[in-house]
Amino acid sequence: YKLITGFKFTRFLFRYTVVYPHFFLNIIYVLSRMRLIPLRGYRFLSMMMKTPEQRLQVYKTWIVLRKLVFNSSQVIKNLNKHQTSLTIFASKKDYIVPFLFIKKFIKKVTLFHLETYKVAHFRLIQEVTRFFQKQ
Repeated sequence: YKLITGFKFTRFLFRYTVVYPHFFLNIIYVLSRMRLIPLRGYRFLSMMMKTPEQRLQVYKTWIVLRKLVFNSSQVIKNLNKHQTSLTIFASKKDYIVPFLFIKKFIKKVTLFHLETYKVAHFRLIQEVTRFFQKQ
């Protein structure tokens, strides 16, 4: 993520990939067949790159969020210091944000509620939406 969005040249390549995805997807497919990246990574990228609108949404999201950085230790410290309750929505099948990362984070937080799902990364938002509609 940092490599793709952190430099002008790599942002240019990223933008090119958004406009002309076939070359990129073919490379990712070959890498997945060679087992250099997981096949589910290829499937995820294919799903996210289906339409020009989806590709543009991914591009804009990554570009906008590239400057968002935070110190997780400081966040944990402040959550605990101020006794702030945290609700985390996570998926055990998330390829992008592995559940292991979530578990490591919440071990350090004193007040939290964890909602888990068994869906892919891109389906998590739908599950969270359903959660709030039930409330």
